[in-house]
Order: sequence, then structure tokens, then C-alpha cells
Amino acid sequence: MNRIIILMTVFFCLSLFAQEPALVPVAPAGEKKEEKKEEKKEEKKEEKKEEKKNEYQDLYQQYLNKYNQGSQPASEQTPAKEPEPVQTTAPAQTAEPTPVPVQTTSEPAPAVQPEPAPVEAVKEPEVVKEVVPIAPFNTKPYFYVQGFGSFSNGVRIFGTDDLSSSWKFALDNAIIDLKGGNKMFDGRILLDFAKGLKTEKVVVINYDHDPELPTDANNPLETEIPQTQPNALDILQDVSLKFTHPSVRKGGFGMNVDLQAGKFNMPFGIEALYDNELTFTNNSYMNDIFLGGGFNDLGLSLGLDFLLSNEMDLALKFFLFNGSNDTMLDGYDKFQDPAIGFDLRYTLKKDFYATAAVSFIFGSAYHDYNETIKDGIFKASMAVPYLDESTMMEANKITKEDFAINKKNILLAVGFDLGYKFNKNISLGLMSQFNLSVRDIFNPKRIDKDGNTHIDDSGVLNDEGRGDPLRFLRDGSTNFWGGSNYTTWGLFAAPYTKIYMFDILARVSYSKAPFLYNFLEDSNNSTLAFDLDVVYNFSDYGSLALTYTFVRETINKYDREYNELYGLSEFDYLKDTFNHNIIMLNLTANYDFLWEKN
Repeated sequence: MNRIIILMTVFFCLSLFAQEPALVPVAPAGEKKEEKKEEKKEEKKEEKKEEKKNEYQDLYQQYLNKYNQGSQPASEQTPAKEPEPVQTTAPAQTAEPTPVPVQTTSEPAPAVQPEPAPVEAVKEPEVVKEVVPIAPFNTKPYFYVQGFGSFSNGVRIFGTDDLSSSWKFALDNAIIDLKGGNKMFDGRILLDFAKGLKTEKVVVINYDHDPELPTDANNPLETEIPQTQPNALDILQDVSLKFTHPSVRKGGFGMNVDLQAGKFNMPFGIEALYDNELTFTNNSYMNDIFLGGGFNDLGLSLGLDFLLSNEMDLALKFFLFNGSNDTMLDGYDKFQDPAIGFDLRYTLKKDFYATAAVSFIFGSAYHDYNETIKDGIFKASMAVPYLDESTMMEANKITKEDFAINKKNILLAVGFDLGYKFNKNISLGLMSQFNLSVRDIFNPKRIDKDGNTHIDDSGVLNDEGRGDPLRFLRDGSTNFWGGSNYTTWGLFAAPYTKIYMFDILARVSYSKAPFLYNFLEDSNNSTLAFDLDVVYNFSDYGSLALTYTFVRETINKYDREYNELYGLSEFDYLKDTFNHNIIMLNLTANYDFLWEKN
């Protein structure tokens, strides 16, 4: 019975196994396995993509952290948006996105390169120099006094003859200079007693002296000029008040506003110092005969001083003054018409030092003509004092007062003084200046006795307008000045050096006649001068200077009788050359005292 039960059980199990293939088809089972395999492959590929993307993002983040710049351009190259095209349901196309990571790896590669100049950009803050702030403006009460005296003796030779001023002691300066204030409000009084209290006779050279004839009353070497009463105003070289306001102080930049009023030297060119402030004995020869010694006058100035650093500044100054000057401006004497000007000045105070100035003056100008010289401008022009000589009507008659019509003069100066200090005992420098003058003159158009108004290039007079119009100013040559202005100029150049206790200067200057005075050919008159100045500073209180000056003057004149005697034409001028030699020994004494409140 037991055996029968066992056999039935085995048979029942076998029948069950026999039905299993009918319940589980073979083909669907293989498809499920293939789908599982494809899903696993896709999952692995996606994981690899994510790993690569994470690697690129980490590398890109390192690049950003390292160079800290270029975030905007780099964000455009990030591969985060590149896998979007890989959205497909077909299993056969799942292998195509594999090149996408390859493309994304090539795009950020240029951004990873650090060679372009970002490395220099990181170093830029190290190269930038530290800004040195402008020194603060401190008010401090002070008082300064200086006494200065200058004496000279030497020989003055005109041609081959000694002048009467040779071998005589002369007091050139007797100065007391007082300054005081608190740096914001300052005052100054500079008195030069030698300027206004001179009582010796004034002697000028007689250029008509004939060296081949004996020097006597008929052929004098010098001519005395009546001495005018001393002018106390000339003693006061500087009486002024000055206000300085520190308007701006910001980092390495500052600005001061300056206001000055009184009598003082106007800032024109680089030779605007007082005699007690000069390193050498004198200013240039051109400064005396061309600019009339400068512009020391009553006036007012307003300036802006731009402090570019503690050693460098650029100053712009406007000034208004009476306009009195012996050669260039005569408003004080003739018109009471003030002059105006401006000065632009750059200053550098280091071992290499420099001063550069551009100055401009606009004022009234008038100068008398020589009324006594034969065949001169005044006599020839006023011989027939009519603008229309054909009618000679009273309405167009010219008088002496007509010459004094308010005319203008434009003055320009461009100069510099630069050098290098090798140490406290040795320095080398060069200074130079160019001056230009353009002045109006009274010279209206005229009609000659025959009714002619013009003259052509061949010298033919006509009333048809050919050539240049006839003008009123003329001299004995019957020639005339062809314009209504007179332009002239002058310049100088001076290398100099300091070697321990010695200051040495060699200076050359050249200038044309500052104005017309005798003849029309005065425009070609010229003065060439050479100075050699050796100063021995034997102490802080005095110096001894040896100065040699050579001057060559070229003067043109007209003499109708001379031309007729020697067969010259009526238009020929005579040219004379005069040489001056001056050797002077100068002794200066100086003492100063300064008090400042601590």
C-alpha cells in the first residue's frame, strides 16, 4: 500500500512538471532579459555622463576660484545644457549621445588655459605706486627781514674809448626786505634806496661821435641828460598783501587760491625776481633794453595753484596793473589805461628741477618819435601833415596829438629754467626765454599830391588800386611804413653751473629794436650781447663776482646828403656797428633773520 502511495505521488509531480512549459513561454522570457540588459546599459551610460559632467563642473569651478574672473564668458561654455538633444525613446538611438561628452570636453578646454594675461592682472595692484598725500596747509606766524647791498667798480669801453663812468664806485642796490604773516595772510615791503635816490648825473653815449676826430664839445663821446627829481615810488619795489587759501586737499592732489594786491613784480617770463633774489649779478641784457627791466607796477593778481604732488605744481595767474614800462607799455604816462595779462607756470622741485612759463600781456603802447633828427620819421611825415595831400583840407590835417591815440601792444614770453642737482655742491642747468611784441602804430592811409593811393611792385604810383596802399609814416628816403603795426622780438640762452662755492654763467642774448624811433630802418636795428659771470660765495653773508659783458649794436640811419655826396640812391641806409666792453667787479653783502612760531 505504501508503494502504491509513493508511485501516485511521483506520477502527480511528473504531471505538474510536464505542464510548466505551457505556463511560461520561452520567447517572452528572452525579450525580458534583453530589455533588462538594455536598461542596465542605459543606466550605466547615464551614470558615466553624470560623472563626467561633475568632473567638468568641478574643473570649471576650480578655474573660477583660481582666477576669479571671466565668469560670464565661461558660463556660456558650460556643458549643462548640451545633453538636452539626447531625448529619444528608440533604444537603437541611445548610443548616439555618446559623442556629446566628447564635444563638451573640447569646449571648456581653452578657458582652462591660464597663459593669457590674467596673471599680470593679478599683479597690477602690486605695481600701482602708493599715492603720497599732499602735505597739509599749516598756518604759522613768522617774520623775515633781509638786508642786501651791492657795490660795483670797473671799466666801460665804447669802441676804443673809456666812458666817464669807468673806475668809479657805484651803489647798485641798498635793499631792506620785510616779510611777515601766517602763511595764509602775508605782507611784504621791499625798499631799494639805490633806485629812487640817485643824484648823480645821467650820461648817455653819443652815437654820432666820430672816433677819427678829437673828442671835444663839438664831437662829444657822451651827452648829459637833465636829472629829474628822485621818485620815492621807485624806492618801493614791493609793497603788497597776499592771501592764500588751501581750497582742495584730496589724496595726491591739492589746489590753492592766491590773491595779491599792491606794487610788485608782475609774473612775466622767468626773469621776474628782485635783485636780492638773483643768483647772479644781473638779469639778461635783453631784459633791460627790450623789456625795459620788467613790469614792476601797481596791480592786482588772482591765481590758482594746482598741486600735482608735493614736488610739482601748475599755477595759473591773472593780473591787472597800471601798464607803465619804458619800452613796451606806456599806459601809465599817456592814457591811464591799465594792462592785463596771465601767466601759466609749471614747477618741479626734485634733483631734476624745472620751471616753464608762458606769459601774456595786453596793454596800451605809445612811444614818441625823435623830433629833432634830420630825415627822421617825425620830420618827414609831418613835412606835409595831411592825409590827402592833393587837397590839404583842414579836416584831414594831422597833429602831434594824433600819434598818441590809444594803441595796443601784445606781449608774449615763453621761457624755461631746468637743471640737475648731482649733490648739494654740484648742479648744472640751462635757462632760456623768447619774447615777442606786436604793437599798433599810428599809420593811416594817405593820398599823395598827385592823387595816387597805391604803389605797385615796380615802384609806380597809381590811383587804380595796384599794389600796396600809401601810408602816412615815412622818412627821408621817401619810403613809407607799409602797415599799421610793428612786430619785434628778442631771446636769450644761458647755461650755468654751481661747483661748491662758485656759480658760473655764460649767457647770449639777441633782440631787435623794441619800437620805431628815428628811421623806418630801425626795424633792422639789433643788439647782440654776451655775459660771463663768475660768482664766488665766500660766506653766507657775502659774495664777490667778476662779470664781463660784450655788446654789439647794429644801428641803421638815413642821411640824404651823404647819399648824394657818395653817389648812393635815395633809398640807401647807412649801417653802423658799435662795440661795448664792460668788465665789472661786484661785491654783495647779505644778512637775513627768520622767526617762526613753533
